[in-house]
Amino acid sequence: MLHFELVQPMLLNKLTEDLGVTHGTILIVMILSYFIIKWAVRNGIEEAYTAITGEKTAESKKIEEMMKKDGVCAEDAADC
Repeated sequence: MLHFELVQPMLLNKLTEDLGVTHGTILIVMILSYFIIKWAVRNGIEEAYTAITGEKTAESKKIEEMMKKDGVCAEDAADC
């Protein structure tokens, strides 16, 4: 009977062999996925907060203030 510690690396090696990718590529994809999901969740929470309370978060206010200070906002931007 095979132990789980022996089976897991064999399955991962077989998976990477079948897909034709290396372990480094899988690691990079996992790290990128983490940050993309984190960014999406934070933006979703911020949108929900704005929709529920009707006011912007402190972070959004800071960003807008810095953009105005730097002159990054477009002239026709209503919320900037």
